Amino acid sequence: MRINLIHVICLFILSYDTFSQEPFMFHYSVKDGLPSTEVHSIFEDSKGYIWISTDGGIAKYNANTFKIFDSSGGLPDNTVFEVFEDRRQRI
Repeated sequence: MRINLIHVICLFILSYDTFSQEPFMFHYSVKDGLPSTEVHSIFEDSKGYIWISTDGGIAKYNANTFKIFDSSGGLPDNTVFEVFEDRRQRI
């Protein structure tokens, strides 16, 4: 019983000095290249691109820059509620 108590005390002392890792987050806005501040959905495709549907079109993010798809580029409307990928890996 004495050995178990010593182990528990040592465990508490060692765990007191350990720190957990904070979540890693970025905050992107219109200044960074998003087409709108209102985001409806976020989707990661099979190639690793992040697709963000907004009121100003769709943004494709490649970990560096945003590429915007909107009505001037062929979308019927700028407001997009959801993005998905089909079985043939088409967005």
